[in-house]
Amino acid sequence: MRQVTLLILSILCTLSINCQTSGYDRIIKEVNIDYGVGLYALTHYHLAQLDSIVDIVSEESTISLNGYADNIGSEHENLKLSNKRNEAIADFFGEKGIMPNQIKVNSHGENFISDKETSEVIKQQNRRVVIKVINSIASTTFTGFITSKDSNSRIRGKITVHLNSGKQSFETDQKGNFSIELPLGEEIQVNYSSKNHFSRLDKFTLSDKSKTRNINVSLNRMELNRKENSNLEFIRGKSILIDNSEPRLESIYEMMFDNTSICIEIGGHVFVSSSTQLSPDSEKFGLSIARSIEVYNYLVSKGISEQRMYAKGYGNSQLLFPKAKTPTEASANRRVEIKIVDCKVAEETANPEFENLEFYQTLEVFPMGRKYDAKAIHKDLSEQGSKIIEQINSQAKKMLANNVDPTTYTYIQLFMLYKKDKKVESKVSR
Repeated sequence: MRQVTLLILSILCTLSINCQTSGYDRIIKEVNIDYGVGLYALTHYHLAQLDSIVDIVSEESTISLNGYADNIGSEHENLKLSNKRNEAIADFFGEKGIMPNQIKVNSHGENFISDKETSEVIKQQNRRVVIKVINSIASTTFTGFITSKDSNSRIRGKITVHLNSGKQSFETDQKGNFSIELPLGEEIQVNYSSKNHFSRLDKFTLSDKSKTRNINVSLNRMELNRKENSNLEFIRGKSILIDNSEPRLESIYEMMFDNTSICIEIGGHVFVSSSTQLSPDSEKFGLSIARSIEVYNYLVSKGISEQRMYAKGYGNSQLLFPKAKTPTEASANRRVEIKIVDCKVAEETANPEFENLEFYQTLEVFPMGRKYDAKAIHKDLSEQGSKIIEQINSQAKKMLANNVDPTTYTYIQLFMLYKKDKKVESKVSR
């Protein structure tokens, strides 16, 4: 009787009937149980795998069983076989005290296998049960509406939610209203977008103190020469984006993808405490160029036409806070802005010639305080790569030729001297 019940439940789940869990779930463990041809009995190795799962299951956990089979034999027999595999595992968990309502069974048979499958390797991969241990996450209803800042009217849009487990997208109704479930206690990035408007990305963590959060999301309309801060964050002194910048980059890409008639300038800005404007050939000015090119290259890699955009560095010539007094004001000066431009201008404007891009893209992590050692340098700097080792050795040879002992200098000091000398040589050759 139990086998019939499991089989019926499996067929319903295969048809996606009443098998969706509500709210947000987090997978805390995933295990594959592999089988031989036509087999479903558990081996000693299987039992050891299952014991490791039992150890982490709590009363709030759900265990998902997805059973599969190869395409040897009839479709009906393969469905029965995948269900027997699920049944054996479900019985094991039951004997360990896990309640039946904690176990969700999905028997797929050969449903996810191509009829043309002939590879024995692939067939073996499909003789399995995929087990996932899932813990539910407390969630709350997040509500609001999108408006156009220029007219204060409500507009239809899209909400993209970025979570630790991935991303999900939702459409608002015609009046811009949205209501979605979001997890509590997890940092969330939410991107709001609408046709012909700049997108907006918020980062926050919801608490259980408020069961709902009703917000008005106001978006600026895209107009010629209007610009907005991308709010991208980079590693200090580099054009390397920090790890959680992907949602912000993606929001720029989606804006370009959804609005095919717009063209943009990607403007890089840096901040220095001095009021003197940076020279275009200075390292800091170059950083503003490198960061704008980083965003440009990302959009090109995603398929956005090069003719619709160009990169430009501004150095510190357009500071929002020339006398920045707080970290927030200083951070606002270090920015990449997206500006709407005439498409003819974008098509005719080339990116600045920039030969030193690699310097801003390389994160040098040298052994702190380690002095130069020609015999040990390959071991000491194995993580930095052969090019940096070559540059440091080159600088050391130059110093020896001038009767200067390089072993009194650290690796990082030699590297920075090399970069400085190269910059001087570049100026002389112009």
